[in-house]
Amino acid sequence: MDQKIASAYNQAAAQLQELRDAHAQAGKDAKFREKLAAFRARYARRSAMMRRIGNL
Repeated sequence: MDQKIASAYNQAAAQLQELRDAHAQAGKDAKFREKLAAFRARYARRSAMMRRIGNL
């Protein structure tokens, strides 16, 4: 895998984790899960990305 792509995927996964935490603090877990489901649907074919966000 190209290192540039891996780095971008890592950054995106880290940002999604931060967004998850922010939504949890605001009591909006359901809204985050809805947005994350849409993100996963859009990028489902990018297996490396899906592995990085698998635990969200």
